Amino acid sequence: GRLAALRAVTGELNANPTLASMTEVSMIGFSATAGVQFAQLQPAAALTQLTADNVCRSLSWTDYAIAIDLIEPAPSDKQLIVYLISDGLPKNAAGDARRSGLEAAVRLRERVPNVIINAVYLGSEDLEENPARYLADISGSKDRVLLVSGAGQLPVEILKLGRPTAF
Repeated sequence: GRLAALRAVTGELNANPTLASMTEVSMIGFSATAGVQFAQLQPAAALTQLTADNVCRSLSWTDYAIAIDLIEPAPSDKQLIVYLISDGLPKNAAGDARRSGLEAAVRLRERVPNVIINAVYLGSEDLEENPARYLADISGSKDRVLLVSGAGQLPVEILKLGRPTAF
């Protein structure tokens, strides 16, 4: 699901030559650790890097902060659009993952004032955990949040956050 969703978004970018020429794609994989899988590729090149080895791996905890803190600002002539896709809410060994994730999102918005953060949660709506509310705080808007119950829905549903457009 995550792999197909990322291919759908990158494919939308690649399908528009004007948009593709203005776009760079990067990917950060995260769980308890985070690492840049690839950075600043044109959409066509990024499509070749979107593999199960890069996208579909989970090691343990889900720590949003370590991934968000690795996000670099886009060049001044580009819009930074982030897709935070996770199948779990933040958890870390220190027990402060929710707070640290929110703080990292605030730091990112301070460094990159025009950043768009799309938060996608793969799982069911849990009233106690309330992923929609938490992710609205991460993204800065409930309109930038998507809850998807099945991985197979991701490729279609992720585009409902708004197809990428030229700015």
